[in-house]
Amino acid sequence: MEPPDAAGLSRVSDKLMADYPEKLPLPFISPKQDGNLLLEWKAEGDPSLDINLASLQANFHAFGADDVDVERDFSLDAVTGWQALFTFLGETIKAQRA
Repeated sequence: MEPPDAAGLSRVSDKLMADYPEKLPLPFISPKQDGNLLLEWKAEGDPSLDINLASLQANFHAFGADDVDVERDFSLDAVTGWQALFTFLGETIKAQRA
């Protein structure tokens, strides 16, 4: 298992702690074998976000209605990328109904 990139991990964790939208459910965060991070939400469509810590590229995936998956890529190396990601997550992630 590859160790996470320390600088990338620090940048991602700082941004999540400072700016993660309060209205969103918290994700489960786990390290991947390649040293990157996987965020997963218990929400409709099983959304997940794969973050490459070295390049700060993020890939979102969720199972959509009518067999149309939702996929989107984000560059997190600038404030605007984080803002776009958090806006997208707020519009896309819907909590599962009990």
